[in-house]
Amino acid sequence: MTVSDVFDIAFSRNKRAQRGKTATDEELLAALEHAMGRYFSKGQLLNLEWFLEEEQVRYVADVSGWPRPIKAEAVDEVQLENGQPVTKVPFDNQGVEKWKPAIFRRNQVYRIAAHPDRKVPNEVTTETVLTFFYSRRPNPIRSVTANLDPMWPTGHETLLGIDLALFMAQKDGSEIMVPLIPGLKDQLADALTWYLDFLRHEDRGTDYSTNRRRQWSYGHGMPKP
Repeated sequence: MTVSDVFDIAFSRNKRAQRGKTATDEELLAALEHAMGRYFSKGQLLNLEWFLEEEQVRYVADVSGWPRPIKAEAVDEVQLENGQPVTKVPFDNQGVEKWKPAIFRRNQVYRIAAHPDRKVPNEVTTETVLTFFYSRRPNPIRSVTANLDPMWPTGHETLLGIDLALFMAQKDGSEIMVPLIPGLKDQLADALTWYLDFLRHEDRGTDYSTNRRRQWSYGHGMPKP
């Protein structure tokens, strides 16, 4: 589905909005990118794997470390090239996990953990290529004719369209628009619930070492719709 298709959904849900008058295409593009960012962020709290990407990063001498991937919403794990996990330790306690390869972060750069308490030489060196696994932000939206980010779940474009319809009603704030807001909020809540439910149940077959699936709830870091 394209960005233009989402715009069509938005105007079908808010028939009082006028394209180019209530909101320009540029405003709608910015609002859509912002909305997708919010829904990616909420979604990865329920289903990390759906939004997971990996990227190999080389040491950059100018910053004395490995830059955090620009697209990362949240870095989940870092590995050596052979797949061995690299432990992320606090900058002010680099001696913890002293038997494992380790890095610490300062600002947006990961650096080699070095401490007298480390029992073995750190396997992370300036020659190491680190693989970062992270949930990412949505790709920038450049034009109305562009396709949606391929990571967006197919079938949930209505959520984005309603979000834009509500954006236009709130932005306009006129007497003919304000009465639409409560109904659009209800529609948005329904579409968001469906989106989050999909992410909860779309893959139930993963076994974890604890013999329990990853479990998230609204009481443990998951914002309510």
